[in-house]
Amino acid sequence: MSNPRALGKSSQRLKGAGKTNMAKTVDKARSAITGRFIPMKEAVKHPTTTVVEKVKVGPTKHHK
Repeated sequence: MSNPRALGKSSQRLKGAGKTNMAKTVDKARSAITGRFIPMKEAVKHPTTTVVEKVKVGPTKHHK
């Protein structure tokens, strides 16, 4: 079976197969001066005044 990500398929189709409990993270750029999120293009232009962080995204867990 071929890799669905290589074909541009969404990972939603494989919801039951190989399920993991790890949180999904994405790279986000933040200004080191103001602390606000900025576009990644700005972070590339100004590397001395920006920080690229890994931020957790996705649904939150509800503990009972």
